[in-house]
Amino acid sequence: MKLRYHIILFTGLLLLGSLLAAKPGQAVTISQLIVEINAHPGETVQQLIQLYDDALTGVTVYPSVSNFTEDPNREGSALVLTDPADLKPDRDWVKYDVEQLTLPAEGTLVDFPYRLEIPEDAEPGTHLLSIVFQTRPQESEKSEGSVIYISANVVTNIFLKVTGATIDKIDAEFKTGIYTNKSRAISPNQRNQYFQPKTFFLKTPVDFQLIVSNQGNTHQKPDGNVRIINDFLGGPPEKLLINQESKIILPDNDRTYEVPSFGQGFMFGKYRAKLTLLYGSPLRTVEKEIVFWIMPVVEISIALGSLILIIIIIIIIRKAGKRRRQKHEAEQEKKQESKDKEREERLRKVIMEELQQKKNPKRKKPNLKKSKNLISKEQNSDKQKGEK
Repeated sequence: MKLRYHIILFTGLLLLGSLLAAKPGQAVTISQLIVEINAHPGETVQQLIQLYDDALTGVTVYPSVSNFTEDPNREGSALVLTDPADLKPDRDWVKYDVEQLTLPAEGTLVDFPYRLEIPEDAEPGTHLLSIVFQTRPQESEKSEGSVIYISANVVTNIFLKVTGATIDKIDAEFKTGIYTNKSRAISPNQRNQYFQPKTFFLKTPVDFQLIVSNQGNTHQKPDGNVRIINDFLGGPPEKLLINQESKIILPDNDRTYEVPSFGQGFMFGKYRAKLTLLYGSPLRTVEKEIVFWIMPVVEISIALGSLILIIIIIIIIRKAGKRRRQKHEAEQEKKQESKDKEREERLRKVIMEELQQKKNPKRKKPNLKKSKNLISKEQNSDKQKGEK
């Protein structure tokens, strides 16, 4: 038989719930949208719900019990089952003593006590029960197989965990990559179709995909973190927290949990992302590790290009300076050669004059000593300049 559901509750968490109203002026607030109960077979658990008439009209509500499941088409949405063929025997465990409840127009809180009578042979694991408060009794159309329509209503969803041979087991699929669509208008599960797995990144940020499957018979609220370490640069790890909203995953279901993106600005090197999830009672862990690389090729190319350009400029400047020094030294050598030639010429003249004086003693004797001293001083002066 094809399953037929009436959507009573839509939540982003499968935990928070929301109120539905069929008519303006008929709004009922309920104190407990979500209840988690642990019980033993044969045990009776007393519970209490409080209701309040927001519209202050003195509305009457009619309680009923159903089962709920997760909407296969919308992750985080709960579907309350209304077709009798889809209901389970465990809904008969919920007992209460009133068939209707009138909420005062004065806005007073009204108590609705109920109890869970767990049979001795209750199946271990999580049982999903709903207490629905309608503003009119359930009515079904006369046609066969019709859907039961519910008027303005509120609902309490009960996660009842019966002890015994329970199986607490989850597994995780953990990947790095990028989301091409990060719109908050779509659920994490819908965003999966826009996820592109990769382990080599040219820029930040790095996105993560975490899909957890519940392979046991109890509901779970896994939490934990992703620790990221740079193997090249070291330093303290960065920690990304997971499931701070305590989102539940039902048995035999998968759920995508959001992981914050990692990295901003310039980052470089080999990274390790280690996932640790805690769940169950007693506490168990699931661990996964991914290695990924961030290699900002564009930024590195620009940096290397700038470094090479600086090195080339330094080399050009040094060569130009060397050429200027060589030119200056060549000029100095020419000047020195010219001075040396002049001194040699003067010395030659002095020597010639000495020879002439010896041949002709009557000629006026030149001051040869003074000339030699002058030449010697010039030589010493040039030598000192050269040393400097």
